Amino acid sequence: MTIAGAVIGLDIGGSKTRGIRWLDGTAEADASGGSANVQNVSRTQARKNLEGVFARLRGGPISEVVAGSGGIDTAHDAKALTELIQPLAPGAVVTVVHDTRLLLAAADCSSGIAVIAGTGSAAWGTTGGHHARAGGWGYLLGDEGSGYWFGREAVRYSLERMNHGHPADELTQALLEACGIPGPEALIALFHSGAGRQYWAGMSRLVFEHAATGHPAALEMIDQPEPISPRWRQNARNN
Repeated sequence: MTIAGAVIGLDIGGSKTRGIRWLDGTAEADASGGSANVQNVSRTQARKNLEGVFARLRGGPISEVVAGSGGIDTAHDAKALTELIQPLAPGAVVTVVHDTRLLLAAADCSSGIAVIAGTGSAAWGTTGGHHARAGGWGYLLGDEGSGYWFGREAVRYSLERMNHGHPADELTQALLEACGIPGPEALIALFHSGAGRQYWAGMSRLVFEHAATGHPAALEMIDQPEPISPRWRQNARNN
């Protein structure tokens, strides 16, 4: 039996967690904290970040929690996140879904396509009871078009120029200044050091800023077609 109380909505991304406390259709509190995506951070860190968000939401009893998170690909994934949330809302009904499903629900749409391009990237669509998903595999396998991906592409571009003996251009120079390093060769150590996905996702703005000025490589990063080769894509469709 559930207790009467508020509803908590959680949007858990690769960089942050946002929670809103609703009571009788009115948003009473809004709080943000670090990511609680258990594929991005440890369970200990995820628990700590969730505790911080719930503490800032405060208020009385909670009857229901609905959480959308990246990295929810199996029932086991959903159960793992539910177990982190449940102690923070004793007696509440906790529902965990992939974060792409929040978008259509928020727009009160029964069919459509939702696209997320934040620290990571994913797309999900539904119509007539049929569902389809693209991406959402995480940064090691994909996340094309995400903030992290654009930041990494800017690094790769700068290193390619260095390897070919070209001087740093406007995009590379902006990246070096943002990173606080003297030359592109220092990007290698920085990329493999403690600078995480959120850090490099933050560098994606440089690509868009330079694309707006007509920088050819920045425009190509944004406009390039699907990175999976046509043969792979056709095989995926046929098999």
